[in-house]
Amino acid sequence: MKKYLLTLNCLFFSVFLMAQTDSVLIDFNNLNLGDLNGQANFITIDHWSGNQDFKVSPVVGNTNTPDGSNGIYYNGNGGGFGRSATLKDFGDFEFDLSNGGIVELQVDMHSNWWWMNIGLGFDADGDGMIANGLDATEDDDGGVQIGLSNQSTHRFMTPAGDEFELASLPNGGGGWLRYRMLLNLSANGGSGQAALFVKAPPFDGDWIAIAEVQGLDLGLTPGSGDKRDPATWDGLYLHAQGGTAFFDNIIIRKVPDSGLTPQFINFESIGKQLTTNAPFELNASADSGLPITFEVLEGPATVNGNTITLTGDEGIVKIQASQDGDGTNWEAAPPVVNEFQVVDPSLYFPELIVRNPVDQNTVMMPELNAFLLKASTSVEHDDVLGIEEVVFMIDGNILDGKDWGTGYYTAWWTPPAYGNYILTVESKSTGGPVTTEIIDFEVVNMTEDMTVTVIEDLRAGVADTNIVFPSFVGGFNNLKLILQYNCPSEGCEPWDRINQQTAQGPTGDWIDFMRYITPYGVACGDEYDITDYASVFQGLVRMRLPYEWRSVITIRVEYTAGTPNFKYSWVDNVWNSTFPFGQIGNEQPVPIKNMDLTAGQESAHLNIINSGHGWGDNNTNNAAEFYEATHTVKVNDNVVYAHHLWEDCNPNPTGCQPQNGTWFHNRAGWCPGALVPIAQFDLTDYVGNTFDLHYQFFPAYVDLCSSSNPNCVDGVTCPDCSDGFNPHLVIDAHLITQGNQPLEKTITNVENEFLDLGIEISPNPSDGILNISTNDGFGEAIISIVNNLGQQVYSSFWNSNFEDRMVLDLSNIPTGIYWVNIQTEKGFSTEKVVIR
Repeated sequence: MKKYLLTLNCLFFSVFLMAQTDSVLIDFNNLNLGDLNGQANFITIDHWSGNQDFKVSPVVGNTNTPDGSNGIYYNGNGGGFGRSATLKDFGDFEFDLSNGGIVELQVDMHSNWWWMNIGLGFDADGDGMIANGLDATEDDDGGVQIGLSNQSTHRFMTPAGDEFELASLPNGGGGWLRYRMLLNLSANGGSGQAALFVKAPPFDGDWIAIAEVQGLDLGLTPGSGDKRDPATWDGLYLHAQGGTAFFDNIIIRKVPDSGLTPQFINFESIGKQLTTNAPFELNASADSGLPITFEVLEGPATVNGNTITLTGDEGIVKIQASQDGDGTNWEAAPPVVNEFQVVDPSLYFPELIVRNPVDQNTVMMPELNAFLLKASTSVEHDDVLGIEEVVFMIDGNILDGKDWGTGYYTAWWTPPAYGNYILTVESKSTGGPVTTEIIDFEVVNMTEDMTVTVIEDLRAGVADTNIVFPSFVGGFNNLKLILQYNCPSEGCEPWDRINQQTAQGPTGDWIDFMRYITPYGVACGDEYDITDYASVFQGLVRMRLPYEWRSVITIRVEYTAGTPNFKYSWVDNVWNSTFPFGQIGNEQPVPIKNMDLTAGQESAHLNIINSGHGWGDNNTNNAAEFYEATHTVKVNDNVVYAHHLWEDCNPNPTGCQPQNGTWFHNRAGWCPGALVPIAQFDLTDYVGNTFDLHYQFFPAYVDLCSSSNPNCVDGVTCPDCSDGFNPHLVIDAHLITQGNQPLEKTITNVENEFLDLGIEISPNPSDGILNISTNDGFGEAIISIVNNLGQQVYSSFWNSNFEDRMVLDLSNIPTGIYWVNIQTEKGFSTEKVVIR
């Protein structure tokens, strides 16, 4: 994490409520324990729901104020529960910002899960509350504020509504931090300027300058008479929503004018460097335009002017940028410290796993044919280090591994005879380190019926595991997956939850080959024919098998010996996402894919696993779960298949009845207690050609209860136009190609590129902290996180033109599969994440 150091003289105040002409301290120590409303001139009101006030106390639960004295906390229990507080009467302190100048706000804050903020602003409607966003009557309230949220991003917000992520907060902004906000209301011709600093307990260290808010233009409009005009600002406001938020030691003061203009340094961050890198230049500038001086505070580097030279050793380098002012026009700028890591590439050897064949195992083939070797490999510090090459060596042959860009490498090898072989695989990383793995295996001309246990009696959770499956070419004419869903001693899962089964294919692509919907409160089982996925279930396969809440799962794969129709098959992801259904302006969100079947394929078909979710009064016609629709599969512009997405659930297709709940209602492509059926569409007629493949949603359906509907009116068109619980279809579609010659990928490109927002989410799976980034700003977006029941568990606004990264903390939600939905003016993108 970048750290920015600022040395400032600290001001000390007494530890009781105090007022004087140029500053005020609010430490809550003179107040009575209990509700804040009405004490020390504070007015508080509920936010949306809940009936709990801010409480005056030194402690809540296991959280104490840093000094052990009183603070105020809000301890709501959900996203809609919250409280807003306003203070206008500060006693002898004159809260009058009409003359501009420099104002400071300082506060101790302990961040909560949902949302909390503190700021200075305008009570536009004169009701005594500054409560921007509380309801429509408060939309004109507001000002400048610091906002914290452990479930999304910490932000600095200007009166104009611009938001800036505070990505460089210590400890990710968690726990107690002391914030110092400086507002120069006269700077930039009255547009104003802001700087933000922070320090961690015990608060006796140096201030850390928050890089994102150093000399930031506030966008003020003096004389406008609205919240962008600081002359209208008439108070302090706080807000807390859900979770436990804590405030203490609030200081407001007017900073004496030195007669010099403040300046701030913009010091661009420095990424990781290799010890072998050539000298490079630092980029920093000050508002004044005066020259910057640099100093290496610690680490393996030297600086000459603005040129950094690395010494060749590993370590962390800290560099300070300074500008001392000119004594005439400009004050000295707060110095800023940047840090970066230096990595020695010779010290990091690749991690290498040979995945096919498996050591001490057999490769079964009735006839000697080409066999796919595969390995996965990676190296630490992969943002600066990489894998340069992977080589397979067998029986004197050297085969270069084909790089699939996923950390997976493959090569085709044909054994000259049956018998024992030794496979040597080498992975070479940047700088030369090589990792070698040696595998002994035997090629045999027999096959026999086999059963592989994938998981047995797995309790709720996510099994991210490697499973050994047979290695073969031909020899099996059927693969069947058998699932048994049992209940733990405390009882069965009461709800119909979605569970995706995912395996990593030969190219490293994740293939969602199976989707199971849990039954209502009973034990059941089902089975799938997965013969189409034979190329996936070979060798050492990484699998993710998430099952949530109350469940005990056993999964087995049965291999039946016999002669298949074709020796080889291949699986390509076509669509693997969640798409909105009937969204105005985005009625056909599924991107067009281009297929190339000119590489020796003899047969092809499309497998679609599709299920509709979302329902209720806020979805038009109870879609998508309980809406019967027929979608179409199109080749080029020709409709070739109708996909009637509707399942009769009574009787249950797997005999899983009776159940609790609404199991007997028919649904859009699925039933509780059953695997979502695979719809298969033959494309063999198109073998030997390239073509565009479309999946067109039923065009007659429109969801009128959505913010995308410009005519949607809360309480008229539907209950809540902003509700994120809208209809959507979860689609996993695979192109299955078959033939008697080796096969590989068939999908060449994606049309409708406007839907590819360049989103990257890491890590995935995650323990709850998600980094969402984009390399290409796409403007304003709404981010929502949806669980397996189609319920929204989080939503936020993101302007990617200003913030190319967001950090979401979802550590407090249950483990399982979630969908990150990102809605922009350009289109809709969905990424699946696993929280473990």
